[in-house]
Amino acid sequence: MRNLITIAFTIGLFVLMISASADSDNKSPEFAVKKLLGEIKQIVKKDSLSDAEQSKNKKHSDIALSVLKVPEISQKALGKYWSKHSAEQQKQFQTLLGDLFVHVAFPSSAKFFA
Repeated sequence: MRNLITIAFTIGLFVLMISASADSDNKSPEFAVKKLLGEIKQIVKKDSLSDAEQSKNKKHSDIALSVLKVPEISQKALGKYWSKHSAEQQKQFQTLLGDLFVHVAFPSSAKFFA
């Protein structure tokens, strides 16, 4: 489990740097990284969350995922295999990758950069 978290964290940081440097809105990479880390740090991690906390966590996670540009990362991750899958499979992969970031990479990043 520890190795999985370490691998996911490393991949997350690598993807973060690639995504931040390729920001199509011509914003600086520094701005993108600060925005991403700001959103990740606001995600509350505890056993029992109220509805309001869950809603805020979802909002912050969605913003962080949009900064990462998960659809582009998904396509690059699968490379030549991307086009061999149906649109539904591609969407499912994007969802799973986003969930991996939310449940593994973001909490690890928040601890690392705290």
